Formats: sequence, C-alpha cells, structure tokens
Amino acid sequence: MDVRGKRVLVLGLAREGASLAAYLQSKGALVTVTDSSQDARLHDHAQKFDTSAVRLVTGGDHPQLVKEADLFFTSPGVSESNPVYRAARARGLPVHSMTTLFFDLCPGKIVGVTGSSGKTTTSGLIFQILSESGKDAVIGGNIGDPMLDLLPSIGSATLVVLELSSFQLLLLRRSPHVAVVTNITPNHLDRHGTLDAYTAAKRHVVEHQNSEDYAVLNSDDPRVRSFSKHTSASVAWFGTRATNGAALRHNTVVFSEGRQETPVIPAPDIPLLGKHNVENVMAAVTCCRILDVATAAMAEGIRSYRPAPHRLQIVGDHN
Repeated sequence: MDVRGKRVLVLGLAREGASLAAYLQSKGALVTVTDSSQDARLHDHAQKFDTSAVRLVTGGDHPQLVKEADLFFTSPGVSESNPVYRAARARGLPVHSMTTLFFDLCPGKIVGVTGSSGKTTTSGLIFQILSESGKDAVIGGNIGDPMLDLLPSIGSATLVVLELSSFQLLLLRRSPHVAVVTNITPNHLDRHGTLDAYTAAKRHVVEHQNSEDYAVLNSDDPRVRSFSKHTSASVAWFGTRATNGAALRHNTVVFSEGRQETPVIPAPDIPLLGKHNVENVMAAVTCCRILDVATAAMAEGIRSYRPAPHRLQIVGDHN
C-alpha cells in the first residue's frame, strides 16, 4: 500500500494507533488521528510520533473528518458502532487496521495464535522454543511490541509469532502461515453480540490460508474442531487423544504421527500450573514440530519458559 501524499485518518489513539500514525507519517502520509477521549494518557501515546506533522483531534466524535480522508484505519478497541467508523463505511472507504497493514508488509512467516484463553502463554511458549532452538524469531501483536515496530528486525527467514485477539482478526484478509487456535468460549459478547459472531471473527485466522499453510487446532473443543472445514491448510491437532499432533499419553506430552509417538516432555516437568497449561504446551509442540524444531529443543524451551506476570505465579512458600 502506497500512502505517500495520501490523507489518512486513524481512529483511536492508544498503543496501536500511535504506532500506526508514526509509521504512516514516516512513509509520507498526511495523517490525522482522532480519539473521543481527552484522557491525559493520550498525550503519552502521542509522544510516539511527530505531533507537528500529525494532526490530533480528541474529545468527542468527529465523523466529518472522514470527508477529508483518502484512507481510513481503525484501532482494534474501537467498535463498529462508533460514529466515525460508521461514517467511513457510509462513504465507502475500505476499513484498514494495523493488523491488515502488517500482514501486507511482513516479509517473514507469520505464526498467529488466537483463542479465548491461553493465547498469551501459547505465544510465549512458541517464541521461547523457537529462540532456544536457534531460530530467528520475534514476538508481538496483542503482547510485546506493536506489530509495525517489529518490521525493521524481520527478514525473509524470520518467524513472527503474533498473539491475535478477535478484534485484530475481525478485518483480516490474509491468514497466518501457521494458525494456532487454543479454544473458543463466550467472550467479548458486548462487542460481537453473539457467540456465533465472535466465533466467526476468530475463524478469520484460518479462512484465508492456502494449501501451503497449517492450521493447529484443539481436537477437544467442538467449535475449534469445526474450523477444519473452513481452511485450505493442512490441519494438525492437539488434545488429550489427538493423532497427527501433540497428545497426552501416560502423563507425558507426545507428538503423534500415525502409529508413531515421540515423547516430548513429562507433564510434571512443565513449569506451569494447571491442566489448561498442558493444553497450551501441546499446542506449542504441534506448532513447533511443523516449524522443524527438534524434540530436545522443544523440551528445553518448555522447561526454561517463565509465565507472563500474574499467570498463576508462586508468590511465597510457608512450611
């Protein structure tokens, strides 16, 4: 997408909106950023870009700005019911986001992780395993750095691990090379309205894949299992009894290919609490096997992984 000289309207000034405005300005776009809030924290986000070169319109909704725009970008936290968003749709402007732009620009292979829960831990596990195995990998998206900030460090051989929320997936027109779906349970229904609409947003992570891509799906989750009918990718599974993927056998995570099973790590060696984290490990193992990581490197990456803050951390021992 060539934005030089284009009038670009960005809706939402938070972490992603600020990064997006900075990138677009650096590429020669004439950028206007609007946000209905007047929160003082907006000015902290505005430090990301040259405020003398980017017009900032805050406080209330300003749908009239759409009339001046050639291109329209929205932040993931902004609802489709927002007056500026509705005005852009009414004018016929295609709706873009940081995620759609990043998928167009990224020269590396994207590993996208989504789900109602577990996506942060699974993304972190995949990145840790890839790093331990010596792969060129970066992590971002819904965690870590905004996607566009990663671009300078991404080459054609880089594996880009992205945690993707339903809001980021909503506008997706391309899918990751490897898409991992942990589970689907009712979530964000205040925004999506129904569980079916929420599930449809999540399904975008596999819908645009081709035959050279891979979908890593939870065999124990009926809604996730149904995603296999909506992708052209090769499907690999994880779950307690999965075949062609990671499974749990005799309290050990194994990788199963037909009748052959390769032990990866005993469940007691996983440095994470809870049965759900065994599922997250199985998802990461299936993904990393697709990416040609050796079994020993997977086990080492899992053992060395430390959870994100506040994820069932031990804070102290008594007696």
